[in-house]
Amino acid sequence: MADRFFSFKKAKPSLFTIELIDGKKLLVKMPKKRVFEQMSALDELDEKGASVDEQMLAISCVLAEILSNNMSGMQFSADDIDEMFDFEDKMNLFREYQEFMSSVTETNPN
Repeated sequence: MADRFFSFKKAKPSLFTIELIDGKKLLVKMPKKRVFEQMSALDELDEKGASVDEQMLAISCVLAEILSNNMSGMQFSADDIDEMFDFEDKMNLFREYQEFMSSVTETNPN
């Protein structure tokens, strides 16, 4: 039987490139479990009767987590997200990131 070996040092991560309004590019990694859970919880906010302000804050917090998970180590807060993006920009970024995650999990189920 052949020995098999896997090294995280050699594994190439899937990255999502985001070009910010100022031209800076971020290479964002796939989210950890906690962020997946936060993203899923967004769908439940409306059902639980959360106010529009609560929902907007939750979206900004999740996007801050997503953008902060980048290769250069830049960190973002919900306030940073609110300053950089309007509502439409936030929703477009969120949707594109979801599509990125779906494409990675469809091509590599492991």
